[in-house]
Amino acid sequence: EYCSFEEYKDWLWKADILPVTSIQDFFGISVMEAIYCNTYPILPNRLSYLELYDNKINKNLFYHNSKEFIDKLTFAIKNYKNLPSYSKIADKYNWDRIISKYDAEFEKQSSD
Repeated sequence: EYCSFEEYKDWLWKADILPVTSIQDFFGISVMEAIYCNTYPILPNRLSYLELYDNKINKNLFYHNSKEFIDKLTFAIKNYKNLPSYSKIADKYNWDRIISKYDAEFEKQSSD
């Protein structure tokens, strides 16, 4: 059963940990939304996650195999009250920041 957008937002803000096991993901918008809401992600070392969450800077968020996933999840559960926030990662996708880029591109396209 689906929840409303308001319920969805409430659940995101209540969450502490987001273990991701996706094999296919087009952008990872749900992960970005969760991170914006201070949910700690545990991400597979594949797909768009590598670029979106900068695996070079945030290596500790990524796992390469099942053992690493379980280790990271266990650590996060045991330390959920002290996990760092990565919400700053979502800042660059904030609508207030990107709307002017979209407007400029649409203006450019309409004048061509």
